[in-house]
Order: sequence, then structure tokens, then C-alpha cells
Amino acid sequence: VGVLFQRSEGGEAASAQFQAKAEEYGLSVGFMRSYLPSQPWEGHDYRPLISDLRREPVDALMIADQLPQAAKLLKGLVVMNVHVPILGTDKFDRDALWPLAGSAANNLFVASAVDPPSDTQDYREFRPRLMQRHGVAPRLSSHQGAAAAPPPRTPTLRSPAAAPVPRATHPRPTP
Repeated sequence: VGVLFQRSEGGEAASAQFQAKAEEYGLSVGFMRSYLPSQPWEGHDYRPLISDLRREPVDALMIADQLPQAAKLLKGLVVMNVHVPILGTDKFDRDALWPLAGSAANNLFVASAVDPPSDTQDYREFRPRLMQRHGVAPRLSSHQGAAAAPPPRTPTLRSPAAAPVPRATHPRPTP
């Protein structure tokens, strides 16, 4: 397995966690490289990094980066004929991925706290309401808050709305 990560707090943390879990499961991380974030991202040249990767055979690749930079890296991998499964962090789960990366995202698997194609009764009832109201299928960003702190079950299921139940996100200190 190879790992490419942006030299940022998120990229370094995700790549370190991935490496620790890979070792725990007996997977070999044979290639690990970092790169600096660049502004503007459109001008970043990933070819030297991808060229190094091509010299090291890997069965899969983990990318710890975020959009839009990661989309350019995905496209560069395809252009340079790197066609292995790619694992991405939840930063890839955005509406902007497909317009930026196009078909280069076809081999991407994104880590998610929630399984959007779930067949539970609650989900089957929630999905059409969300799609009718917002015109999009549920994905990580529409589930994340509910998975972390589920709202009261009965009012949520009986409500015809697809809007989230308002909840406090930060505890307020008492005097």
C-alpha cells in the first residue's frame, strides 16, 4: 500500500492513523510521500511525485488531502497510468469531487461514518424526504451530525420534513 498526504495537520494525522492501522493488520506501507499545499492549487505539479510512485509497485493507494487539490492529484494519477484502488478520507465526500475530478474519481473509495445505501426502515423513509426537499441523495455530510448525536427518534420519524432538528452544538457554561 502507498500513502500520499498533504503536509497539513489533517493530512499528517490521517496518514499517521492509516499507517498505524495498516501495521496493526499486517499490511506493508511500502511507499509514503508528502507534498506541500500550494496556492493556487491549479498550478501544482504532481508529476514528480507520481513518477516516484510508479517506481514502487503498490496494490492500493491512500490519499490524505482535501478538495480541490486532491482532485488534481486524482486526475494526474490517471494521466500517468496509475490505476490502483484509491482510499480517501471524508474530505473527498463533497459535491465538488465529480466536477473537479471527473472520471478520475471512479476508482476512489471514501471513508465514511455512515453507509448511505442503508436498507434500514428509518433510512428508507428519510431518503425520499431529503431528495424531495433538497434534490440530492444523502451522503456523509447529511448524516454526520445525526450519527454523532441522533435527534429524538419519534418526532423525527413522524415529521414530514427533511430538515434537521435544531440542536445545540456547543455546551454553554453556567455561571
